[in-house]
Amino acid sequence: MKYQKRTSTPPKERLCKKCGKIKPISEFYLRKDNYYRYICKSCESKQMSEYYEKNKERRHEYYKKYYELNKEKIIERRREYIKRNYEKIRQQRRKWYQDHRDELKKRSLEYYYRNRERILNRLRDSSKRKKEEKTK
Repeated sequence: MKYQKRTSTPPKERLCKKCGKIKPISEFYLRKDNYYRYICKSCESKQMSEYYEKNKERRHEYYKKYYELNKEKIIERRREYIKRNYEKIRQQRRKWYQDHRDELKKRSLEYYYRNRERILNRLRDSSKRKKEEKTK
């Protein structure tokens, strides 16, 4: 079967060349040239997952190298994005905090009990320094 070009009335179903099942046309991605792909969305998803898993190390190396070569540009782009979308980001962070509040409190308490001595020593040192600064 040749690729089916999208017309005013698209075909109702199509054969997936990967799994061999006949599926509704909505289960196939439409390419840029208005032809439907030859494998269904679920098969394509599996194929992409396998590809990403197989090439995980290679992709990691590529992104790392790209970042090193374009570090300034990437950082500048992030800054601009944050400036343009400050309120949106702020709202997202607030929502995340509200959703994870209990978990954060629990984690904070666990940290405190694990590092109690260190924290108390730091506070004592800090208060000593402040007293010394006031007396000077």
